[in-house]
Amino acid sequence: MNTWINRSTPPGYNVKWEKRFLTACVILSLTISFGFFGKLIYEINKLYYFDGGKRYLRDNAVCANFSDIAGVFFLGFTVTAITSLSFILLRRLYLNQNSKSIYTVKRLPQRLPVFKLTFPVPISYFLSIIFMKYVFVLLYLFIYLIAVPKAAFPKSLLDGIWRL
Repeated sequence: MNTWINRSTPPGYNVKWEKRFLTACVILSLTISFGFFGKLIYEINKLYYFDGGKRYLRDNAVCANFSDIAGVFFLGFTVTAITSLSFILLRRLYLNQNSKSIYTVKRLPQRLPVFKLTFPVPISYFLSIIFMKYVFVLLYLFIYLIAVPKAAFPKSLLDGIWRL
């Protein structure tokens, strides 16, 4: 994989800072997504009342939809993915710096090397982050299905999930 990234990078371009930046953004996004558990616990606790030190499920108690609980906790992944697309522009601008490496790239025997040096890696970053986001959405949905009592499931459990 590293050799593919090196082949798909402009000559002399430092890829390490891209990787570090995206790693920090993904860790931050994952940390923000942990807020889902706090809101889930809050919503589940609203379903119960206490009597004599015991917890009982309220009559006609309905938990909030998964998408209402998840809310904005997955937006960090979306922002990180969109930010990764800005590397296309940064790589293109790098080729037009004072080093004039764009002229070296244009003299290469391949016909579209500028496209091959600027697009594939940021697009793969974007797709990887989006894939990671939806893996966590599915994992959190599974946790939601386990944590919420069956009697308190909302009628439209997945209503609004397209917003995530």
